[in-house]
This record gives sequence, structure tokens and C-alpha cells, in this order.
Amino acid sequence: MSADDPSDPNAILGSDLIHVLEQHGMAGRLDALVSRLLHLQRLTAIGAVGAGVIHEARNAMTGIVGFAQVGAERPDSPESARLFRLIEKESIRCLALLSSYLGAARDHEAPQRRVAVAELVESTAVLVRGQFRMNRVRLEIEADPTVVVNGRANELTQVLLNLLVNALQATPAGGTVRVTAARDASGQVVMAVSDTGEGIPGDLIARILEPFVTSKDDGVGLGLTVSNRIVEMHGGTLEVVSEPGNGATFTVRLPSDPR
Repeated sequence: MSADDPSDPNAILGSDLIHVLEQHGMAGRLDALVSRLLHLQRLTAIGAVGAGVIHEARNAMTGIVGFAQVGAERPDSPESARLFRLIEKESIRCLALLSSYLGAARDHEAPQRRVAVAELVESTAVLVRGQFRMNRVRLEIEADPTVVVNGRANELTQVLLNLLVNALQATPAGGTVRVTAARDASGQVVMAVSDTGEGIPGDLIARILEPFVTSKDDGVGLGLTVSNRIVEMHGGTLEVVSEPGNGATFTVRLPSDPR
């Protein structure tokens, strides 16, 4: 391994530190430390380009909002008007979400509010039901209407939308994607998205939430990383369980609103 290799422990930690670790019998921790530092380097790289990408995406979304508003004012049918309004609404939501990411980069967070989880699940499902019908995949929802969390609805919608789209893409025609939301025995709010696809390859399962890790041929590998970060910012966790051939389940655990 060359000294210029970014994964070379000497390049990352320095030979003096490595020597000290070895002298004190801590060399066994070196690989884990290097792996963690590489992970942080990848996250830093995302942050370095993220602001510019988000800025360009916001410009594009602003144009989409304008065109949707024009279309809604001159529809050729009531259904067209409804769809244009939906495009406008969701484009505005995306703009707010992109803006919140820029705000997070500047250490300014939007205030959290009470979010009814069942309503969140239903409103998110509306956005993908057409895709599910087109792909002949069944979408099942079971959400406790009494469950409430304290959070930012736009961001939580983005998490659930990403999980639903991933599940749809993983599920063949005739399969099922199931969404559940309830409190567990400890009082936490648990949202789970399960699919009947082929599952996640074993060599990826432990790294699937890391940036640039994906099982899709045309995937970028950032959707789950962003989702995981949003969940963490809400004080929760994102977990995945999968067996090859038996689908996958992504579980979001969030603190329940005590009020």
C-alpha cells in the first residue's frame, strides 16, 4: 500500500501515532479507527459539494412550480387541474426540504412540531400510489391514528418517500410493500417499510446506510444516507433487516411526543 493511498493508515493517522498504538497493544483497534475516519471523509466530501448541488436543484424546482401554476390556471379538465396543483404542492415541499438542508449546513434548524404519523403515512402514500399501480405492486398500510411524534413533517415525509420508492423498485410485479406505524412496548414510535423483493446482498447489508453504497446498477447511494441523517437529527434510528430472497424491512424508530 503506497503512502499516497487515502486508505493507508500511515497517510491518515501518521506513523508516529500508529507506532504508539502498537506499543500499547492497541493495534487491533487501528482498522476500526481508520474505517471510521474514512466514513467521516466521505461525509465531508458530500458536504463540500452539497450546497452547490442544492442551489441548482432549488432553481430547477422553482421553474417547475411556476409551470405547474400556469398549467393549473389553464387546465383542459378538472383532473388536469388537480394534478397540476399536486405538482405545485409537492414542488413547493421539495423547495422547503432543499432549503432546510441548506439551513442545516448553516446550523439553523426549523422548529419541530407535532406530527400525526398516520396522516404523514397517508399523505406520502398518495405520491406513489400511481407508480405502485403501474408496476402492479400492492401497497398495504396499517398506521395507528393516535401516534404522534415531534419533528419536521417535510423531512420525515422525505424519509418515508425514499423508503417507499426503494421498496417499490425492489419488488417485482405481483409483490407487496407493507407500511406499519405504531408505538412499541417502550413507547417509541416505530415506522416500518417491508417489501417482498430479492433482499439486499449480504456484503452490502452492513454498509447500506453509508454514502455511495447501493445495490442498484444506476443508483447513487445517497438516499439512505440522507434519510439516516434526518432520522438521527430527530433523535431516532434507522435499521435494516434483510435476507437474500426474502425481501427487506427498513425500520424508523423515533421518540414519541409525550403530550
